[in-house]
Amino acid sequence: MKRVDVEKIVDRLPEIAERLRASGVRVGTGQLVQAARLLETYADLKGSKVLTAEEALMVLDAALSLPRGALDALRDAVDYTLRDLGVKERADAITRGIEERMEAAGLRPGQRVSK
Repeated sequence: MKRVDVEKIVDRLPEIAERLRASGVRVGTGQLVQAARLLETYADLKGSKVLTAEEALMVLDAALSLPRGALDALRDAVDYTLRDLGVKERADAITRGIEERMEAAGLRPGQRVSK
């Protein structure tokens, strides 16, 4: 089961809301604030800052008070956002690795290297 940091979900709530709006589901700013608070409260009660994707979906469904048919749209929005987050994390890790190797070789960021 995929696990994700609560802070990362909260940071991505506007993207989730945009995907829901594109699906025809109305989501207000107040609902997003409530969702962020509920996610953080749930994580605090659980004693962990990491939730499974299903837990995050359950909390978001409760917080956003979506119509009955909107759960699939919410699931799709969360899945897309988490998948996108994973790609960005891997790209950042690769970039950090390259930068660390360049620094270890004595190169500075922006320094030109001969061919």
